[in-house]
Amino acid sequence: AKGAAQEYQSWIAWHENNGKKKRAAALRRRTEKQPPRPLISIIMPTYNTPVALLGEAIDSVVAQACADWELCIADDASCKPEVLEALAAYATADPRIKIVYRDERGGIARASNSALDIVTGQWVAMLDHDDLLAPQALLRVAETIKAKPQSQVIYSDEDKITETGHRHSVYFKPDFSLE
Repeated sequence: AKGAAQEYQSWIAWHENNGKKKRAAALRRRTEKQPPRPLISIIMPTYNTPVALLGEAIDSVVAQACADWELCIADDASCKPEVLEALAAYATADPRIKIVYRDERGGIARASNSALDIVTGQWVAMLDHDDLLAPQALLRVAETIKAKPQSQVIYSDEDKITETGHRHSVYFKPDFSLE
C-alpha cells in the first residue's frame, strides 16, 4: 500500500502541480471555447459543519474554471450561529449561492431534497459539506455533457484528503460502470 500511496503522490505532482499557472491559463482558454454551457446546480446539505471545512467546500465551488453553476445549500437546522453567519455571508457575496434554512432536522436525505427544491439548472451535482472540488471539475462535466448530450448520469474519480491537506485513497473510476 505504501508504494501505491507514493505512486499517487507522484501522479498528483505530475498531473496537477507541474506548471500550475500554465494549467490555469489552459483551463481559462478551454472555458472560453465552451459556450453555451449548461447550468450545473450543486446541492449541498449542511448541519453544524465546522466553519473552516464549510468555507473550503464553498470556496472550491467558487474557484471553478467554469462559472456556470449555482450552489444550492440546505442547512438542516444548524444551531451554531457561526455556521449560519458563514452561510449568510457566502450567499451575500455571490448570487449563485442560494440557501434554504430548514426549521427542523430531517437528516441528509431531507436536507438534500430541500436543496433540490431550489435548483434551476439542467444538471444536478451532489457535494458533501466537507468535500472539495478540483478547479476543473465542472468544466470537465460541461465538456462531457457537450460531447455526449444523451448522457443521464456523469460521475468522476475521487480521493480522500486529511485535515492537513494530504490526499490519499484515490479511486480512478472506469469510463463506464453500472455501479
